[in-house]
Amino acid sequence: MNSIDYIKLHSENSLKTWYALPINERNTLNSVAIKEKVLQWDQLLELQQSGKELSLDNHLVFFHIFKTAGTTLNRIIAKNYRINNLIQANAPVIDANPSILFKLGSCIRVLMGHFELNDLIYQVLDRRQLIHITLLREPLERIVSYFDHIQSRERHILHEHVKDMSLADFIASDLVNEVSNGQSHRLLGLLKQKQILKDYRSENQLLSDAKDMLIKKFSIVGTTDQFDQFLLQCHSLLNWPDIYYQRLNQSAKKTVRKELPVGLVNKVYALNQVDLKLYNFIKSLNQKRCETLKIDKLAVNNFTNSNKKINQIIDTLYGLKSQ
Repeated sequence: MNSIDYIKLHSENSLKTWYALPINERNTLNSVAIKEKVLQWDQLLELQQSGKELSLDNHLVFFHIFKTAGTTLNRIIAKNYRINNLIQANAPVIDANPSILFKLGSCIRVLMGHFELNDLIYQVLDRRQLIHITLLREPLERIVSYFDHIQSRERHILHEHVKDMSLADFIASDLVNEVSNGQSHRLLGLLKQKQILKDYRSENQLLSDAKDMLIKKFSIVGTTDQFDQFLLQCHSLLNWPDIYYQRLNQSAKKTVRKELPVGLVNKVYALNQVDLKLYNFIKSLNQKRCETLKIDKLAVNNFTNSNKKINQIIDTLYGLKSQ
């Protein structure tokens, strides 16, 4: 019996069993588990073009990378699936109480949270197929947003450490492991236990492996600045009926990018060359994918304008109710 079978059959011991394995072994096992189930983008397109319905025998996992508009996406996902069969819980919460994944007897269908490749969830997915989605963000914007988020949230675990820091000090500190190619490292399961220090891949290999992960082990990948295009892909390929939204979890503090010193900007990009190339790769790939789905500028503009009008109506109604 291999470790995957053991974990599935002995859920009460799953956490202890799983985390006794070395991180690199967990990464490998989960890569295999994902590849066996994931519906890749081309497969979703083939289903759509053939007129076949997407099977309900699937899990949807939203792999939420910090500060990529994930909180907004969580709300959208929650509108498009049965509320009693979805959960938003980050990996540490699941680790503390794995039983929350099985509140209906079998594994929850829709999981949303801050995960890594080596987390337990990929070992307990019991449906036949996996829809795996994530969002990336331009590296400088993401790191600045993360810094602003910590400084704005008094309840954040790092707030007391960061509240009086400059952005330059934050980047130079060792408080977080998100400031140097954090998106690529998270996708490949290299953030826990300073796994980065044990990984000897070149930047070219890291980029190649991250690209491979996004193409072969994810279904739909978007970027924060092309959020509407990503939602229109989900509407088209995943049959999400309601993709209208309001932006959530925006930091009260906003660092102005244009005001950042050139030297600091250059330093951030020097630390994030892989993430920057990965982000540009996905933007280019999504342009081609949108063309295939006939999601052109007009379709995007129509949706964006409709979303704005709906938000205006909601704001007006909310304002009237609040008076």
